[in-house]
Amino acid sequence: MRAARTLTLLLLGCAASAAAAQEPLLLRINPAAGQIMHYRTDVDAWLNTPLLPQGDPALPTFRIALFTNRTATHPDSGMIIFTDVTDSSRFEMPRIRDVQPQLAASGDYMRGMRTETLVDQRGRSVSTRVLTAPAMPQDLPVLIRGMQSLALTGQRLSTFNFPDRAIRPGDTWTDSVRYDLGGDQSIAPALVTGGGAGLANFRFERLEQRGAVQVAVLSATGRVSAGAQDVVASSTLVVSATAQMDIDVATGLVLRSQMDMQGPMASRLGTIPVRIRLVMQAR
Repeated sequence: MRAARTLTLLLLGCAASAAAAQEPLLLRINPAAGQIMHYRTDVDAWLNTPLLPQGDPALPTFRIALFTNRTATHPDSGMIIFTDVTDSSRFEMPRIRDVQPQLAASGDYMRGMRTETLVDQRGRSVSTRVLTAPAMPQDLPVLIRGMQSLALTGQRLSTFNFPDRAIRPGDTWTDSVRYDLGGDQSIAPALVTGGGAGLANFRFERLEQRGAVQVAVLSATGRVSAGAQDVVASSTLVVSATAQMDIDVATGLVLRSQMDMQGPMASRLGTIPVRIRLVMQAR
């Protein structure tokens, strides 16, 4: 009798837990004012162009690693401002380094960069301004400056739009994604500025408990059109993308995101097939 009663209590407990897990969630970005998150972002890009040595196709043409601190503030406008400061960065050209090391640039070009991103609680109205970039040389080749800017716009591409309703695992929604990248005129020559828009299909995959943190796992597929403008050149990039985002339910902040993008980049040098992988991880 005691065993049967214990089993019944266990079953009721499991049922209660399952019911709680199915309660709809209203996901919103809601960090505490002054909250600081530490991220590592890795951007690998494969460019298929005869303008660069080909080398081992398994190696990325460019690789960028960023170590940033993100601070959240809440101005009176009701929006949320994320200020990102780059502690250190690493830019390298693995494929080119192996075949023609004299052409392979490398450096900590984004160290000290400070950017300001504005979003609402659903992640909409995304804009990013570069406030300072003290380590970015203004005489870098356009392609390399474009890759630095790609690391920033890639971070914006890995943002998400929460739905306007509460959701359960398995629910889907479609929303537009828009971003822009701007900078102070004094540092504009050091970056390639741009922006873009797209349409993404989102899905709430599952809810996980990781220690004391409740995590919503989201996935997305979409198509993004981007543009970049340099003082002497311009280009457009149209990519299809797949992504997965792990979100802290309590704050709506990204714990980890991975986005894979593929598509053609059209420039004055011709059409260049591009493949990009971006991974952003809280540390």
